[in-house]
Amino acid sequence: MALKKTFSSLIRIVVGFGILAVILLKTDIFRLWNILKHINLLWFIGAMAAYFTAILLSSVRWDILLRPKDIKVKIWPIMKIYLTSLFLANILPSGAGLDAARGVFMAKATKQTADSLASVVIDRIFGFIGLILLVLFGIPLKLSGVTAYRNIALLIAAVLIVGTMASMTRPVFAFVNSVLRRIPYGDKLLKLYQAFYTYRTEFKVIPAALGLSVIIQL
Repeated sequence: MALKKTFSSLIRIVVGFGILAVILLKTDIFRLWNILKHINLLWFIGAMAAYFTAILLSSVRWDILLRPKDIKVKIWPIMKIYLTSLFLANILPSGAGLDAARGVFMAKATKQTADSLASVVIDRIFGFIGLILLVLFGIPLKLSGVTAYRNIALLIAAVLIVGTMASMTRPVFAFVNSVLRRIPYGDKLLKLYQAFYTYRTEFKVIPAALGLSVIIQL
């Protein structure tokens, strides 16, 4: 067992240094150094503080969405999963890698695959809604660049909110349930949908998650 852990750690170190080497080889070091020399340290520290605060709040929001599933994970492990997933999202071809990695890591940590994936899906939905709400709040203030996107924001908000609410109604659940039972791997998709569907009764969770979503987007 000890040998296996040592070998696993060694593999991680090698892979980590390998990825770092690839990144450095593709980076113009002299240009990077020139940029770093002209960075205002106070602004940089402030930006990093704001960034990690957003990560912390995102982790808290995810924790709020995990608790109804009886998944009790401390904030620091959640942040570790978030940060690891962010790193993978930056090197993978699609930004969707962030959510996929979060779901996989949480499922591995908790052994609750459907609930973990459902929490990621609903977390992403709340993130989008928070962004749209922020845009809508900015429209009456006539903020620069916001008014032009009013109609698009309203349309996306309507589709997202109505679609999410509809997916949590009993008729839609019954319809999706009947369809998924007839297709290959439908049982696995059904477990995921059932885990997502149960959020319909979490009236305390939704306002808290939405509030954090708006704050994170500020």
